[in-house]
Amino acid sequence: MRRRRQYKGLGPGARLLLDGTPPKRLRKAPRQRSRPLFLADLHRAIGNHVVSLLFSQLAEGARVGSSKTDHSQRLNVDNATTNKGKRVQRKVVMEQPPLAPVTMNAASRRAFIKKHNWGGTGNRRMASRIILDMAIASDAFRFSGEAELKSDITKRIYTSRYMKESQRRVKGKWGEKRGFGYPFTSPSLYWGPRVNYRAKDYWVPHVADGYDLRVDKAKRRKIRELARNRRCTVYGDPCGGYSWTLSPTGKADPYNAIVKLFIPQYRHKRTLIHCDYLVSLVHFRAFAKTVGKKQFNDRMKWYGVDRIELKWNAFDDLQRT
Repeated sequence: MRRRRQYKGLGPGARLLLDGTPPKRLRKAPRQRSRPLFLADLHRAIGNHVVSLLFSQLAEGARVGSSKTDHSQRLNVDNATTNKGKRVQRKVVMEQPPLAPVTMNAASRRAFIKKHNWGGTGNRRMASRIILDMAIASDAFRFSGEAELKSDITKRIYTSRYMKESQRRVKGKWGEKRGFGYPFTSPSLYWGPRVNYRAKDYWVPHVADGYDLRVDKAKRRKIRELARNRRCTVYGDPCGGYSWTLSPTGKADPYNAIVKLFIPQYRHKRTLIHCDYLVSLVHFRAFAKTVGKKQFNDRMKWYGVDRIELKWNAFDDLQRT
């Protein structure tokens, strides 16, 4: 009875701290996933901070997708001070020659978000978070005008959207469909790097066995026994570094060559690539959506469709031009 009164009004965590004995409902370990999601694998492989920077292109110090507590602290950034008593710097700078550059304060940022159409309430909220992340980043973001700033924020919104889309799961007649997965990793254990089946006419080289189900028991057993970097030898999949270039169909329509890679498919027909490839590809599609199909195709033709290569740093090559 004394122990009950002692614990009255306390949660299970407080009880654990008091006597070191967890209550019954805490003694059982939480159920773990048999395998982490692809996005979780991505974050674990190259780091949450790195992923945030790659997806948002924010300067070091801006954290995208942080905790609820951290986000609530950022919402009050304009009234916050550092431990030295200095105001937090606001670093979204609008250049307007011949006048001096103007740093956007909280009021001007809110007015900017309210002024423009973002395509829905969800996108508007995301745009507000993005411009706030820019404001508290360690580097300055300089824009030649409102059009350039809006385009930059829009690209970041699409980057977030397509990263989520790449993880979308769709229930199919014969099982689960996804747009992407890891090569030679469950549930696509028996299949190596490949582009999406719906994009197969847009990229070369083609899959060696034409997206076969690979039901041969002996070969499946051999794949399971081999080290991951040797599994490619069983069916002739790409080994080591791999990449694809546009086919004649892809050169005529680079936009759809990118978009069709995201279509959910069964495990042997989905796009199977590694983390860094996906980061680059999501950035590529966000750029395509921001400028639109016609302008994207025109820009790719100006850049040189023969130079487009789907590899781990494809978008970096394009940005350097």
